[in-house]
Amino acid sequence: MWCLKYEGSNWSWKFCGSLFYQRFRPLVVPYDGKLYIFGDTGLYISRVTGDRSCWVDIYSLKSGLWETREVPESVLEYCRDPDSYFLWEDSTKPHKKTHIVLYASGGDHEHQGLMSYDVKANNWEYLNWNFPPPLRSYPRKLVRLGCSHYLLIVDCAPMWHIYDLSKMNVVAKVAVHGLDKTAEIMNIFCCHITSDESLIYMFMEPGNVFEGEPFTNYHYYASGFVSYARVKLQLKTFSAKIESKGNLNVGDYVKLYMFAVGDEDQ
Repeated sequence: MWCLKYEGSNWSWKFCGSLFYQRFRPLVVPYDGKLYIFGDTGLYISRVTGDRSCWVDIYSLKSGLWETREVPESVLEYCRDPDSYFLWEDSTKPHKKTHIVLYASGGDHEHQGLMSYDVKANNWEYLNWNFPPPLRSYPRKLVRLGCSHYLLIVDCAPMWHIYDLSKMNVVAKVAVHGLDKTAEIMNIFCCHITSDESLIYMFMEPGNVFEGEPFTNYHYYASGFVSYARVKLQLKTFSAKIESKGNLNVGDYVKLYMFAVGDEDQ
């Protein structure tokens, strides 16, 4: 793994060490000065030896040291290869703790699982929160709206669900007009939130994302482009409007990872 570090007045890439085994599609969660790396382990081993073991790799950004924790077999039934995550404070417990909540859906996209991970106690818990069924062929994204009790559930770009973590149910469906109904999200971030509104940035596979745009036959990684939309979400009326949109030229890529930093509102 390589990390981009700021030293003096320059940014430079530094080798941070190797993972214990190769991961094909890992989910990386930055939390409390560490990187927690979940998912897609044990696949090759299980084919060869029958071993179904799975683990979490933890990298400390401060010390540069690695830690590995084995994942219980009971967790793998629901969440071996998580698709998305969010941070959650369990207000039902005497002492609030921040948990990493992992989400995964089955290959048929009809079965889904939520697992809460208490980092400090190294404890896992299954959550039955009655999420709406995921859409087939669309990777679901979960976005916590800052420190609010709202969670954004997004399967495809033009249609969102607002889930209330305090009530444990969906409170609204939000349509984002101006996007093609098949637009698929690569990454989505909440980058500003107040009691009235939130700014959502969506990055999508290019080609026929926006309604009315001329037909193109982009192959997303070969084109070097990523489509984006900045959307203002009104929290009192649960309505959304695109403020800006376009296509970013990021150069040729095979797999593109994005993350947001420096957001003081979250």
